[in-house]
Amino acid sequence: MALVLAEKYGGRCDQYCESFGQVCIMAAEEQEENCEVKYEVPCDQAITGTSDILCKCGKSNAPPQCPVPPKTTQTTTPTPSPNKRIQVVGKQILVDGTPLHLKGVAWNPVPKGGAHPADLDFSSAVEEDAKLMKKMGINAVRTYEPITDKQVLDILWGQGIWVVNSVYNWGGADADSAAAPVKATKDHPAILMWTIGNEWNYNGLYVGSSFFDCVGRIRDVANVILEHDTSHPIASIYGDVGKLDEAVDSLPEIEIWGINAYRGISSQALKPVDTKLSPCATEKGEYGADAFNAKISGEDQDAQAKATKELTEEILGQSSVLGRLLASHYSQSLCFEWPVTSGDTRRHQDDEWHKDNDGSKDRHDTGGTAPGGGPYPDMTFNEEWWGLVNIDRETRKAFEAYKKTDLPTAAQKITA
Repeated sequence: MALVLAEKYGGRCDQYCESFGQVCIMAAEEQEENCEVKYEVPCDQAITGTSDILCKCGKSNAPPQCPVPPKTTQTTTPTPSPNKRIQVVGKQILVDGTPLHLKGVAWNPVPKGGAHPADLDFSSAVEEDAKLMKKMGINAVRTYEPITDKQVLDILWGQGIWVVNSVYNWGGADADSAAAPVKATKDHPAILMWTIGNEWNYNGLYVGSSFFDCVGRIRDVANVILEHDTSHPIASIYGDVGKLDEAVDSLPEIEIWGINAYRGISSQALKPVDTKLSPCATEKGEYGADAFNAKISGEDQDAQAKATKELTEEILGQSSVLGRLLASHYSQSLCFEWPVTSGDTRRHQDDEWHKDNDGSKDRHDTGGTAPGGGPYPDMTFNEEWWGLVNIDRETRKAFEAYKKTDLPTAAQKITA
């Protein structure tokens, strides 16, 4: 293996080898400046976020030692296992053999004046919030930190609500840290799947890691999960679709890809990405609109309700439950192809006053930033105004708009 300057060859080992008349046999990223292989990639794939790459070249008539398996098109219908309660089959999530469409919300109950994650309080909020969710027709919540309190899970399950439980978001933690929440809750019936990361392609697992460093850490976390539980799918939450095909190809351990996408009043612009990705299931990790309109410098519940209605109906109309494909907009996730989805997670259940770092945690501020596109109508992220209810649990018009959207006819309804 040769240690090669990445910048000179665009991060690609095939271009390095071809520069002196040979072909690439193997390409890899270096592990901590010690010339050890961190992970391998296809020879024609650029390795980014690093100054050096490891390349192995050979004569053009020599067969490659480790050829990259060709991509194949699935021609047979996937067959569900009779032994698994929850499983991903093709583009669908099946529970006891029946397709499940998720109508969800992101749930991150930080009280007024509190900070995330230190003051996150599932147990104090769950009674009231679960009733509001039930009234809205919600059948799933997605978290940003793990729920490990079984009493919280009991209350959610009592209202027929699944939990998409986040077990690893912050890259400063060891991969092994995912084991504790998995072991604590894997036997609870409310657990639907585990999630790793939140828009990690934007934030580098919140520590600024490179794309492929994130890939390596997510793989490690997924393997930790699989050591302790193989009964629930593993999902990863991704920001929009840039380089998503590379993430999917690099992480076969991830069965579901949740897409956080903000494309105004429609996600139709995501459609062309289906040509890049394998035919897997997806879910919208996040979608919707906040309730503050920068164009009028004030609250705009009508615009938020309009976006909630139109985006949700767009998702419902392409649900995999109906035998169609869908690109989801918030918190479910299977491999991404347009249009293919198992559901959606609306952002958020309630306002979060801690989100604007330039404001006060005791005041409802405007501002805050988030990468990737923008919400209707102003294409501006007002991070403390995303709730379907405000921080005092007073409902907004978007609550009623979401309430009026029904699950697809064939979708499974949960009876706790």
